Amino acid sequence: MSFKPARALSLAIAVAVSAVMGSASANAQKVAIATWGGATGETWRQAFTKPFQEETGIPVELTEVPNPESSVRTLASKPQYNAALVTYFDAVKLYQDGLIEGFEAADLPELANVPENDRLKAPDGKLLGAPVYYTLFGIAYNAEVVKPADVRSWKSLANPSWKDRIAISQPIWLAAYQLPILAYTAGGTEKDLEPALPLFKSYVKNASVLYGSLAQLTQLLTRGEVEAAPFYYSQIWGMRHSGIKNVSILIPDEGALKLPYIVVVPKGSFDRDVAKRWLNFVASAKPQERASSTAGFFPVNDKAKVSAEFEAQLGMPVAEARRKMIELDWFLTARTHRERTDLVEKIIAGNK
Repeated sequence: MSFKPARALSLAIAVAVSAVMGSASANAQKVAIATWGGATGETWRQAFTKPFQEETGIPVELTEVPNPESSVRTLASKPQYNAALVTYFDAVKLYQDGLIEGFEAADLPELANVPENDRLKAPDGKLLGAPVYYTLFGIAYNAEVVKPADVRSWKSLANPSWKDRIAISQPIWLAAYQLPILAYTAGGTEKDLEPALPLFKSYVKNASVLYGSLAQLTQLLTRGEVEAAPFYYSQIWGMRHSGIKNVSILIPDEGALKLPYIVVVPKGSFDRDVAKRWLNFVASAKPQERASSTAGFFPVNDKAKVSAEFEAQLGMPVAEARRKMIELDWFLTARTHRERTDLVEKIIAGNK
């Protein structure tokens, strides 16, 4: 009978070890997200990752990379992230190449608070991730030398009076964003770019710089080395909050391009249940409100509110700005992108 206490002790130790191992396994779960660096990375730490960790106890590893979409592609055979912040345009490309997961509506219940047209879906109805916010692509200008009336239209930048006064972006973004904007300006849509080509050719001829980074364009505009360029509202918000007051941005009469962002999950990545919990968190109202107040992003969750300061800097109510937004078909944009990029490169080279 003397073996019973020893057996009981052994069982107790086994139970304790099992509990510790189970706890360690649970604690080993994490979110590992790739985002852009700089202000974006800092915004995500303050608005999303820190509050999520405090609320759930689940660690979040945020890695700043030059391009999250490229990182997902490079690591496709052995994913190091179970989440990535990308544009809708990039999300569609990743989906078409079989590199991200799709989700059922039951997986992402928070998206019930996101408007239907902001839920990025595959043709089979699967959700491609969690929408988090969007920014506007309008016309930025150096307010020391340019009046708002000078850039009220996208056509302005194609006028000969703007020769050597503007900057343009890389061909891949000109094809994805600028050509469709000018198509709408010319009375069409992104489905038919022919009406936009005369404007686009004049626009390209007026450029003195083809910039390689947002930081470069920020410097060019601030110094007055270029006087205007298509740019992101959130970037101007950040510049003004850092004390740079001589650069502003407006929504042209034809509208501004709506550029939404989404968190996706790389195919075959780890901790899928934790990733789904993370997606529902980033799609919720409070984190998006923090991103709005700290970085000038527009929330997509219907329950999220923007501050009075946000609307004051915007110069109009958010509802009015939304009515002025051009929304693209991102599947069409992705499907035609290679061909349109080739066209843009030929125009820049003077061969078209």
